[in-house]
Amino acid sequence: MKLQAWIYVLPMAGRDTGAVIAQVAEMKAALDPLLERGVFAGWRIFSLLTDDDFDDKDVDREFVEPITGGELPAVFLNITYDLERNSPGDPQVEAFLDRTGLVHSFTDPPVSD
Repeated sequence: MKLQAWIYVLPMAGRDTGAVIAQVAEMKAALDPLLERGVFAGWRIFSLLTDDDFDDKDVDREFVEPITGGELPAVFLNITYDLERNSPGDPQVEAFLDRTGLVHSFTDPPVSD
């Protein structure tokens, strides 16, 4: 298995906690069928509501703050691909990203040319 994680962030400054939690729930509902179809190997999504969430959820600020301008709340998404079975750039994932406004933060390991 050769895994590659693609990290995305959705800035939600000015939105209340309920709206952020509802957004995460909607995204989860959209991601589950994609996982079942084998579009990617796995995913993890959660809200960043307070500064404490960075430590509590083991998230480096350097990957979030350039997108959010340092303001919270935000949504954090990790989509992981098994590069031997599926690949980034699937049209269904791209449509989901376009629809939700998630912004690519980084890829680990980086995409090689």
